[in-house]
Amino acid sequence: MNDQPPNMRIRRPLWPAAVVVVLLVGLVVWILTRSGPLQGQTLFDAGSVRIETSPFLVHHDFVLTNVSDATVNIDGARATCGCTEFVPPDSTIEPGESIVIPVSLKLEMSGRKKGGVVLMLNGGSQINLVMAATVERAYPLSISPNPMDLTARIVIPYMDLEWPHDGPPPVSKIEATEGLVVEAGRWKLKATANSSNGRPAIWTSKMRVTPPRSIGPGSITVQVGNLEPTTVEVIWTKPAPSETPAASGLVDPGASPLTTADTAPAEAPVG
Repeated sequence: MNDQPPNMRIRRPLWPAAVVVVLLVGLVVWILTRSGPLQGQTLFDAGSVRIETSPFLVHHDFVLTNVSDATVNIDGARATCGCTEFVPPDSTIEPGESIVIPVSLKLEMSGRKKGGVVLMLNGGSQINLVMAATVERAYPLSISPNPMDLTARIVIPYMDLEWPHDGPPPVSKIEATEGLVVEAGRWKLKATANSSNGRPAIWTSKMRVTPPRSIGPGSITVQVGNLEPTTVEVIWTKPAPSETPAASGLVDPGASPLTTADTAPAEAPVG
């Protein structure tokens, strides 16, 4: 039989609630301490970026504030990859002071791109500043050099193509200024596709360019499949020698000359 009066409230001990409060306060303090003395934005995602020319730079200013009561020293800073450029910050940050670190991410190929800067602080800790973007090239085919100077005689021009299909690309369709002779070698696989970051395979092809008999400016337009065509400007101040009409307008003494097999329209095997 229960002898307790019906209106009497049961008093529960308060110490469990106090313990919970203390634990929550300790957790907040631990998180703040763990985050370090410099606080601010450490990740910038530019989202989807459509680029027409490559390389393309995305810029962002990271701002960090010294929220501690002591001076913070930056012992060093380094980029995490060759695709990242930055302006080194001041080495000393006083309490309450903020610093700005301008960072640029170089975008070239389609797919997910990530890079950043690592700041090394006194005491051995570090801060990672990360930039990211999802790249889509408006013109999947790039031609280098661009513009093309047929009097430079530095490199043999080449094409790099983002090809989203399993097999090699078809033969290039080339249109050039009248009198300008252009031949493209067969496609060769340069980089395999990467499904984890959405990057297509990269194929490359050498080009043989012969300037016309008369000097002046011109252009070359190349199209592969149903992709957007790419046009480059061409400049030459020296006409092609009459005795060697098939000679290349650009010569690389250290490179192997193009052969009949290089310019054959057959598709290149993968690898």
